[in-house]
Amino acid sequence: MALRCGCLLRAMPTDSTAILPDPMLLGPSREQQLRASEVTLRWEPVEGAEQYLVQVARDTSFADVAFGRETGETSLALGADVPADGNTYFWRVIARVGTRSSAGERIESFMPLDDATFAASPEVEPDGKESLGPVVELFKAAGAEAASEVTGSRASAEAEADLGVEHEGVESGQIIGLVVAVVIALAVIIVFVFTWTDIVYQESSTAVVNVSGYPDLRETELNARRALDNYEAVPNGFRIPIDQAMSAIANEQTLQADSGQTAPAGVTTSELPDLSGR
Repeated sequence: MALRCGCLLRAMPTDSTAILPDPMLLGPSREQQLRASEVTLRWEPVEGAEQYLVQVARDTSFADVAFGRETGETSLALGADVPADGNTYFWRVIARVGTRSSAGERIESFMPLDDATFAASPEVEPDGKESLGPVVELFKAAGAEAASEVTGSRASAEAEADLGVEHEGVESGQIIGLVVAVVIALAVIIVFVFTWTDIVYQESSTAVVNVSGYPDLRETELNARRALDNYEAVPNGFRIPIDQAMSAIANEQTLQADSGQTAPAGVTTSELPDLSGR
C-alpha cells in the first residue's frame, strides 16, 4: 500500500510551470488622450501573482520598449517616463510569481500630450464632450459608426481587433433600431390622440344638436303625437287614438259589405277621430 501511494505521489503533476493569466487592463485604453504628467496605468490583480512587469512600447510587438518597470501594486504612475509627443503608446502588464509569468497578450493604448495640446484637444474628458447630454452624444457616435461602415473606413476597428482590444461601445444597429422603435411608438400615439379627439368632437356636436336644435319643431312633434295617441273630448264627440280609429273603420266597412248583418252596438262613426282639427 505504501509503495502504491508513493507511485501516485510521483505521478501527480505540479503547477511550478503553469502560466498565470494576464491581468485585466482597466485604463487608459483605445488611444485615450491624456496629459503626459498625469498618465497612470491601472489593472486588476491576478491571484497568486507577486510582481507585475509593466511595459510601454511604441509598437504592438513590444520590440521598441520605451518604458519598463516591476511593481507589486496594481497601478503605476508614469510621470515623466513617457514623452509628451502625442504619439500612440501601447502598454501591457505581465504577472509574475517565481519562475512563472503570464503571456502578456492583453494590450491597450494611450496618447500622452503636453499641457498646451491637451488643453486644446476636443477629447480632454469623455464627460466634457457631452454638452448636450449623453443621449445626444450616443446618437452622434452611432451615426458616425454607421457612416464609417457604409464608407468602409474600419481601419481603426480592425487595428484594435488585431491588438486584442475589445469593442465596448453600443452597436449602431442597436441605436438605429431604438430610434425606429421610438418613431413608431410616437406615430401610434399621435394617431390614437387624433382619433380620440375626432370621436369626442362628433359626440359633442350630436349632443349640442339634440339639446338646442329646432325646439319649436320638437314641441310641435310632441303635440302631434299626443293628439294621435290620447283620448280627448271634442264638441261633437270624443277623439280616440289613431290605431283604434283605423280598426273601427275597418270593422264598419266589413259589416256594411256583408248583407244581413248590422254593426254591433257601440261601434259607430262617432268613434272616429275628429279630422276637422276641432
